[in-house]
Amino acid sequence: MAPTPVDPALVLSKALQLGDGVIASGGSRYESNQIALYEFKIGEGTTVYDTSGVEPALNLTLSGDVSWVSGWGLNFAGGKVQGSTSASRKLIELIQATGEYSIEAWVVPANVTQEGPARIVSYSGGVDTRNFTLGQTRYNYDFLQRTEQTEADGEPGLSTADADERLQAAEQHIVSALTRSMAGVSTSTASSPGILIRCPAVA
Repeated sequence: MAPTPVDPALVLSKALQLGDGVIASGGSRYESNQIALYEFKIGEGTTVYDTSGVEPALNLTLSGDVSWVSGWGLNFAGGKVQGSTSASRKLIELIQATGEYSIEAWVVPANVTQEGPARIVSYSGGVDTRNFTLGQTRYNYDFLQRTEQTEADGEPGLSTADADERLQAAEQHIVSALTRSMAGVSTSTASSPGILIRCPAVA
């Protein structure tokens, strides 16, 4: 079967797909304080390996409807990946030591109708108790962090503005960060610079 030619009068999308892959080759990445790193390069099996080199390795186990895709990634259709309670203890110990952390991910949301916050990256004990979550609600990215000033589930959280429709069903680079002076969510695509939402620091 031959590909269908594209009308030259049309403007082609420059959005990347999962199969295109993204190699961090800029040389300007700050990687010396990583706690956990997942590159998804193995492409098969039921384990996603933590390649950070920080022990204990927080390897993740695939369960439910999760499949490997080309370009170093996973497709979720109701399943999840989860680390062990004992290995994940390194997260709380190292985050509490500094009071700061960031979560970085390359994602391709399947849709912009997902209710939420649907978890993209979460360190939680379930839907009602979480330490932090980077998630999705329709066109919004959400960031929830449990503190003395929030509920056990991290509510109220931060979200990108509804009118901005920052979350799109295309590959996006997302960074959420909590520092001693601010918390926020930054998103970027090939054609859109990052936007940071700030709020007063939480203890």
